[in-house]
Amino acid sequence: MKKLIICVLYLLLSGSACFSQVTEKQPSKFDVSKLEYGGNFGLSWGGDATTIIIAPQVGYVFDPHFSGGVGINYSYYNHSPDSYNRTSLNYMGFNVYGRVRPVNPIQLQIQPEIYRMWGSSRDLSLSKLVPTLLAGAGVIIPLGNGGGVSLMLYYDLLQSQYTPYRDGIFYSVGYTVQF
Repeated sequence: MKKLIICVLYLLLSGSACFSQVTEKQPSKFDVSKLEYGGNFGLSWGGDATTIIIAPQVGYVFDPHFSGGVGINYSYYNHSPDSYNRTSLNYMGFNVYGRVRPVNPIQLQIQPEIYRMWGSSRDLSLSKLVPTLLAGAGVIIPLGNGGGVSLMLYYDLLQSQYTPYRDGIFYSVGYTVQF
């Protein structure tokens, strides 16, 4: 029995030594040319409402069908139909996205976001964390080497009371540039 235990220990120790040998370091597979830059910018005013959106993003193209990245967002919304019903809200947030291109020019995107919202509505002061989960589908119109204009339809799956995206489906026109 003692010899069996020694043999088993010897096999275990020699097996672990095989896996602990030094291996050559693989070169980094990060390719700067696969970075993509883009985002959205929006400006709307007139009547009793003003909206400003600035949302740059940076991502990495893993292969021709999949990319992912991160972005920051700032949105300002002001609606004043009269002096009593005035709403003025700011949203500052962070997002991550995953984008799939099953066939050209179709693209599908999922984008979780978290916002800090502050401002006022009907003279009530507001300050909240607002999560959103955007799901979208659309097309990318190629412009040059790897970039293009993105035409998307999105829906906020979480539909928080304070979502900056309101109820229903909304559209977005964005851009993507690859250097």
